[in-house]
Amino acid sequence: MKRKQAKKPSKLQFYWYEVKPIEVKGAAWGQFVGSIHRLLDIDEELTDALRQRDIRKRLRRLTRITESYLYRAYELRERVVNLLAVVSGDVALAKATKNPKKRANALKKIQGSHGAISSGVDLLMGELDDDIFNRNTHTHEQFLNLGLFTCNGPFDPEDVLMELENRPDEYRAMTALLRREARKLADEYRTRIRSVRDAAFALAKIADSIRSPKK
Repeated sequence: MKRKQAKKPSKLQFYWYEVKPIEVKGAAWGQFVGSIHRLLDIDEELTDALRQRDIRKRLRRLTRITESYLYRAYELRERVVNLLAVVSGDVALAKATKNPKKRANALKKIQGSHGAISSGVDLLMGELDDDIFNRNTHTHEQFLNLGLFTCNGPFDPEDVLMELENRPDEYRAMTALLRREARKLADEYRTRIRSVRDAAFALAKIADSIRSPKK
């Protein structure tokens, strides 16, 4: 008599999907589009952060969210490179597009047989270039901080608020200033994300026609 195997409880967990050779282009495209949607989540989170009434909590959330943007922008760039490598068949040239100084030459070499996708990559990479310094600075060894910049230099907003706790008028004025600056920062990143989104979806459309050409 066979013993019944105990049922394993259902649960969500990560898994790896093994890509078959015939699926390589489709998988690269899917990963690229997935990274666009993950970046768009940051846009929604920025909007939610501004609803937080407590200024300290609002600034902490903004710090975490803008930091997440750097990771998502990096991921998107890597997905672009992978997509270009798969489509063009030249990994070295695809990787060279990450460097603004090498990009034009690399894309020129790819452009002959893949002109449309080369133009799309150029546009999207250009949108992502503004964050190169911050992405390279924010590493596992050193971390970026969100500070209030004045003529006297950058300050930690929480330190400033703590210092002003016993001076109500100055505290209120500083809180109002930080609320305005928080909104400006959120708007800046939302504008940036939407520009990247438009360029990314345009590239996805071009790449989709390449991975699955109409018969």
